[in-house]
Amino acid sequence: MTTNWTKRCAEMDETSCARFTNEAKTNGFHVRKSTKIEDMGHVDYFLTKNGKTIAVDLKSQKRGVENGLFLIELLNVRGDLGWLFGKADFIVFDTPQGFQFVNRSALYLKMRAIFGFYVSKAGIAFDKRATYTSSPQEAIAPACYKREDRKFEAVTYIRGETIQDLFINFSCF
Repeated sequence: MTTNWTKRCAEMDETSCARFTNEAKTNGFHVRKSTKIEDMGHVDYFLTKNGKTIAVDLKSQKRGVENGLFLIELLNVRGDLGWLFGKADFIVFDTPQGFQFVNRSALYLKMRAIFGFYVSKAGIAFDKRATYTSSPQEAIAPACYKREDRKFEAVTYIRGETIQDLFINFSCF
């Protein structure tokens, strides 16, 4: 059964996708939607301009973004590595100020410095800086949130000012 929140999220995602593709085309990009297999690698779109192609993972506005918070997925609900570890070159956040590109590798390094995590074939491990909370309101890095009904999951919010130095917009490409 689809909840109102799930339906609302899907509608927000569709709106973000439509606005993003329109804005990308307006800025001179050729836009290609990822295949299902590419999407599983956390890539939503490929943008090509001047012979250069970048892979992007679009993040629609989530609760908290109006307060300057950005949701970062470290582990997904299945316990697999989250989108921070995906194959996208850039994470694109849909914000009230417009679409903000963040180099995924730079974001990974910043999050690793905050959490002190390391990744192995067994998954992700955190050092003592990371804590878990069952309250999403308290899940500001280095705290992680895991819903009680989920065996695996680790998401966190990071303050916009913490990653502001990583923001790039369409005009920079």
